[in-house]
Amino acid sequence: MIEIDTILLKVASQCNINCGYCYVYNMGDDSWVDMPNFISQDTIKAVSKELEELRKKQQRPFAIVLHGGEPLLLGTRRLETLLHSLRTAIAEEYCISIQTNGILISDKILDLYSKFKTSISVSLDGHEITHNANRVGHQGEGTFHHVLKGIEKLKSHPDAALLYLPVYLLLSIQTQIHMTSTISLKKLIHKT
Repeated sequence: MIEIDTILLKVASQCNINCGYCYVYNMGDDSWVDMPNFISQDTIKAVSKELEELRKKQQRPFAIVLHGGEPLLLGTRRLETLLHSLRTAIAEEYCISIQTNGILISDKILDLYSKFKTSISVSLDGHEITHNANRVGHQGEGTFHHVLKGIEKLKSHPDAALLYLPVYLLLSIQTQIHMTSTISLKKLIHKT
């Protein structure tokens, strides 16, 4: 039997920003238009049931990554329902994480993720100039400082060691041109 290492679970089809390189919104894939905005209760139940079956059959633990769009658009109530269902199906030694742009990180969301032993990885496209060239709001405004606020909130949470996965840093030629110091970027995202 082939064992599964990681399951990518798309929980939101919408996003709160408009990245220029997004395959969903800007590269011709308009299948999201016909999708529900968020994962349904029925789908949560079905996925949880399948994950429980996989857990029983597979010898080693697997990881689940909540993805989107922007998964935090689900809000705390839907996220709690989803995480409770997933944790009922799989124990804490199974990694559950979320990939987010970081803008919607709040104390309530961090407390919820702490409760369900779920980690968070934030996407950042390098320094401000490069990040804001690609990761913009729906009105074209840069999002760099909003992401940093989310990272700072995450780093200052009492369970930061559990919650905070490395920042997903997308480096490009433009990043290297605009980087004044790699060390300053490391300080920006380093765990406290």
